[in-house]
Amino acid sequence: MERSASTPGDLRVLFLGCGDLGTGAAHRVHRAGMRVAVVELAIPLAVRRCAAFAEAARAGEVVIDGVRCLRLPLEELRPPGPPPGAVTLTLASIEAAVEVFAPHAVVDARMAKRLLPPPLPRSLLRIALGPGHTAGDDCDAVVETLRGPSLGAVLWRGAATADTGQPGGVGGETTGRVLRAPVAGTLRLTVQPGSRVRAGEAVGNVAGTPVRAAITGMVRGLLADGDAVLAGQKLGDIDPRAEPPPLDSISDKARVIGEGVLTALREGLRGASLPPP
Repeated sequence: MERSASTPGDLRVLFLGCGDLGTGAAHRVHRAGMRVAVVELAIPLAVRRCAAFAEAARAGEVVIDGVRCLRLPLEELRPPGPPPGAVTLTLASIEAAVEVFAPHAVVDARMAKRLLPPPLPRSLLRIALGPGHTAGDDCDAVVETLRGPSLGAVLWRGAATADTGQPGGVGGETTGRVLRAPVAGTLRLTVQPGSRVRAGEAVGNVAGTPVRAAITGMVRGLLADGDAVLAGQKLGDIDPRAEPPPLDSISDKARVIGEGVLTALREGLRGASLPPP
């Protein structure tokens, strides 16, 4: 597979969704000198909003670890597009973003853990994060997202580790870390990311039904007040550690995944003058 380009600044990479893991990858690709755009939902699903470029869909602009993400109208992404000094985010269909931005590569960072439409043109380098994708079928490369020795590995054939249905362990806690909607309805919050809560304490309610923390710790991720949610949907997560990392920093896991995405771009876009690792 060979796709040519002249310099990193000429390379355009489109991210589908940009939660905390996608942000780690988009941040790394941007730092490598490529032009990065994100297509997002008007009401994004990212729960770790303080460390996600997706939040620019609501706020218009965010800065994550020194990189600015700016929401722009779709037409402003048309080549040559905006200067490469910032990541750009647009609210549009994926098909329209591909047509207007004309990327060399697309990174599916929606982390849906299942295949979502639309199918992407095979003329593009197609990279996907985590389970639900198969390299050589719906994408060209899959980047492993499960914690362990293979985290960040690039697979050119086959699939990443299947979804275990079990959240990764942090501070000895797994499923208890996750906050889920007890019913469908509108989310109303009584705390915000960064708040410390005790086991049994309500962080808010959905349609009047309390959402209670199962463990004691710091609320790391949380959807926004007023969001419409489905029963069982992930609303946020709690970090049980006594000294958790800053809310607005890219996690070590996201950084490793970002290196994997950059490796896939380097290998898939052969002929491009990419900077060394």
